[in-house]
Amino acid sequence: CGAWYEIGTPDLFQIDRLGSQAKLYFSPVAGNDKYWVSFSESPWAEGYGAEVSLGTNGVQSFLVNYLKPGGVYYFKVRSGSGCETGEWSKIVKATIGFDGEVKMLDEEVKEVEVKEQKLKRAKKATVSEAEEKLPLRLRIREWLLDVFRKVGRVLYNVVY
Repeated sequence: CGAWYEIGTPDLFQIDRLGSQAKLYFSPVAGNDKYWVSFSESPWAEGYGAEVSLGTNGVQSFLVNYLKPGGVYYFKVRSGSGCETGEWSKIVKATIGFDGEVKMLDEEVKEVEVKEQKLKRAKKATVSEAEEKLPLRLRIREWLLDVFRKVGRVLYNVVY
Protein backbone atom coordinates (compact mmCIF):
# COMPACT_ATOMS: atom_id res chain seq x y z
CA CYS A 1 0.00 0.00 0.00
CA GLY A 2 2.83 2.40 0.80
CA ALA A 3 0.71 4.62 3.04
CA TRP A 4 2.09 5.91 6.30
CA TYR A 5 0.36 6.89 9.48
CA GLU A 6 1.28 8.61 12.71
CA ILE A 7 1.65 6.23 15.62
CA GLY A 8 -0.85 6.82 18.38
CA THR A 9 -4.22 5.87 19.73
CA PRO A 10 -7.29 8.13 19.81
CA ASP A 11 -8.61 8.79 23.30
CA LEU A 12 -12.34 8.01 23.32
CA PHE A 13 -13.27 10.02 26.39
CA GLN A 14 -17.01 10.79 26.19
CA ILE A 15 -20.25 9.43 24.77
CA ASP A 16 -23.44 11.50 24.85
CA ARG A 17 -26.66 9.52 24.54
CA LEU A 18 -29.36 11.22 22.50
CA GLY A 19 -32.43 8.98 22.15
CA SER A 20 -31.44 6.29 19.66
CA GLN A 21 -28.14 8.03 18.89
CA ALA A 22 -24.74 8.14 20.52
CA LYS A 23 -22.28 10.97 19.94
CA LEU A 24 -18.66 9.91 20.44
CA TYR A 25 -15.94 12.40 21.40
CA PHE A 26 -12.27 11.55 21.06
CA SER A 27 -8.90 13.21 20.79
CA PRO A 28 -7.25 12.78 17.39
CA VAL A 29 -3.86 11.37 16.48
CA ALA A 30 -1.96 14.28 14.97
CA GLY A 31 -1.31 13.82 11.25
CA ASN A 32 -4.02 11.20 10.70
CA ASP A 33 -7.28 12.21 9.06
CA LYS A 34 -9.09 8.88 8.80
CA TYR A 35 -10.81 7.11 11.67
CA TRP A 36 -12.55 3.79 12.03
CA VAL A 37 -15.40 3.65 14.51
CA SER A 38 -16.48 0.20 15.61
CA PHE A 39 -19.38 -0.71 17.92
CA SER A 40 -21.71 -3.53 18.89
CA GLU A 41 -23.75 -4.95 21.73
CA SER A 42 -20.91 -7.35 22.51
CA PRO A 43 -18.01 -6.31 24.78
CA TRP A 44 -15.37 -6.51 22.02
CA ALA A 45 -17.20 -3.77 20.04
CA GLU A 46 -16.89 -5.41 16.63
CA GLY A 47 -20.28 -5.74 14.99
CA TYR A 48 -20.77 -2.52 13.06
CA GLY A 49 -18.42 0.18 11.88
CA ALA A 50 -17.71 3.17 9.75
CA GLU A 51 -14.68 4.73 8.11
CA VAL A 52 -14.76 8.51 8.38
CA SER A 53 -12.52 11.40 7.38
CA LEU A 54 -12.26 13.99 10.13
CA GLY A 55 -9.81 16.65 11.19
CA THR A 56 -6.32 16.20 12.52
CA ASN A 57 -6.51 18.66 15.43
CA GLY A 58 -8.91 19.38 18.27
CA VAL A 59 -11.63 17.19 19.69
CA GLN A 60 -13.28 15.00 17.05
CA SER A 61 -16.87 13.74 17.20
CA PHE A 62 -18.90 11.15 15.38
CA LEU A 63 -22.65 10.49 15.59
CA VAL A 64 -23.88 6.87 15.56
CA ASN A 65 -27.55 6.55 14.57
CA TYR A 66 -30.30 3.92 14.79
CA LEU A 67 -29.29 2.35 18.08
CA LYS A 68 -31.79 0.25 19.99
CA PRO A 69 -33.31 2.24 22.89
CA GLY A 70 -32.47 0.55 26.17
CA GLY A 71 -29.57 -1.31 24.55
CA VAL A 72 -26.07 -1.53 25.94
CA TYR A 73 -23.40 -0.75 23.34
CA TYR A 74 -19.61 -0.86 23.30
CA PHE A 75 -17.59 1.59 21.18
CA LYS A 76 -13.96 1.96 20.08
CA VAL A 77 -12.02 4.11 17.59
CA ARG A 78 -8.72 3.87 15.73
CA SER A 79 -6.92 6.21 13.37
CA GLY A 80 -4.97 5.74 10.20
CA SER A 81 -4.04 7.11 6.84
CA GLY A 82 -4.73 5.38 3.55
CA CYS A 83 -4.68 1.62 4.06
CA GLU A 84 -2.63 1.65 7.29
CA THR A 85 -4.32 1.78 10.68
CA GLY A 86 -3.20 2.27 14.25
CA GLU A 87 -4.25 0.62 17.50
CA TRP A 88 -7.81 0.63 18.81
CA SER A 89 -8.74 2.99 21.61
CA LYS A 90 -10.05 1.68 24.89
CA ILE A 91 -13.58 0.26 24.66
CA VAL A 92 -16.27 2.45 26.21
CA LYS A 93 -19.67 1.12 27.29
CA ALA A 94 -22.88 3.18 27.02
CA THR A 95 -26.54 2.44 27.75
CA ILE A 96 -28.91 4.05 25.28
CA GLY A 97 -31.90 5.76 26.93
CA PHE A 98 -35.59 5.54 26.08
CA ASP A 99 -36.81 8.62 24.17
CA GLY A 100 -33.80 10.65 25.20
CA GLU A 101 -33.89 9.63 28.88
CA VAL A 102 -30.67 8.60 30.52
CA LYS A 103 -31.34 5.14 31.88
CA MET A 104 -30.53 4.66 35.53
CA LEU A 105 -28.03 1.88 36.16
CA ASP A 106 -29.00 -1.11 38.31
CA GLU A 107 -26.41 -0.17 40.93
CA GLU A 108 -27.95 3.30 41.28
CA VAL A 109 -31.45 1.83 41.64
CA LYS A 110 -30.25 -0.56 44.35
CA GLU A 111 -28.49 2.30 46.15
CA VAL A 112 -31.73 4.32 46.21
CA GLU A 113 -33.71 1.31 47.50
CA VAL A 114 -31.17 0.73 50.27
CA LYS A 115 -31.36 4.38 51.32
CA GLU A 116 -35.19 4.21 51.43
CA GLN A 117 -35.06 1.08 53.61
CA LYS A 118 -32.59 2.76 55.99
CA LEU A 119 -34.89 5.79 56.29
CA LYS A 120 -37.90 3.57 57.08
CA ARG A 121 -35.91 1.71 59.75
CA ALA A 122 -34.69 4.99 61.23
CA LYS A 123 -38.27 6.31 61.48
CA LYS A 124 -39.45 3.10 63.21
CA ALA A 125 -36.48 3.20 65.58
CA THR A 126 -37.23 6.82 66.47
CA VAL A 127 -40.86 6.00 67.37
CA SER A 128 -39.96 2.94 69.46
CA GLU A 129 -37.15 4.85 71.21
CA ALA A 130 -39.59 7.62 72.10
CA GLU A 131 -42.04 5.08 73.51
CA GLU A 132 -39.29 3.40 75.54
CA LYS A 133 -38.28 6.73 77.06
CA LEU A 134 -41.74 7.22 78.61
CA PRO A 135 -41.76 6.40 82.31
CA LEU A 136 -43.10 2.96 83.18
CA ARG A 137 -46.18 4.31 84.97
CA LEU A 138 -47.18 6.34 81.85
CA ARG A 139 -46.81 3.30 79.60
CA ILE A 140 -48.96 1.24 82.03
CA ARG A 141 -51.52 4.06 82.14
CA GLU A 142 -51.69 4.14 78.30
CA TRP A 143 -52.06 0.36 78.18
CA LEU A 144 -54.85 0.36 80.81
CA LEU A 145 -56.73 3.13 79.00
CA ASP A 146 -56.53 1.11 75.79
CA VAL A 147 -57.85 -2.00 77.62
CA PHE A 148 -60.72 -0.03 79.19
CA ARG A 149 -61.68 1.39 75.78
CA LYS A 150 -61.82 -2.11 74.30
CA VAL A 151 -63.79 -3.53 77.27
CA GLY A 152 -66.16 -0.57 77.12
CA ARG A 153 -66.83 -1.21 73.43
CA VAL A 154 -67.50 -4.89 74.10
CA LEU A 155 -69.89 -4.09 76.99
CA TYR A 156 -71.67 -1.47 74.88
CA ASN A 157 -72.19 -3.99 72.06
CA VAL A 158 -73.48 -6.67 74.52
CA VAL A 159 -75.95 -4.32 76.25
CA TYR A 160 -77.28 -2.70 73.09
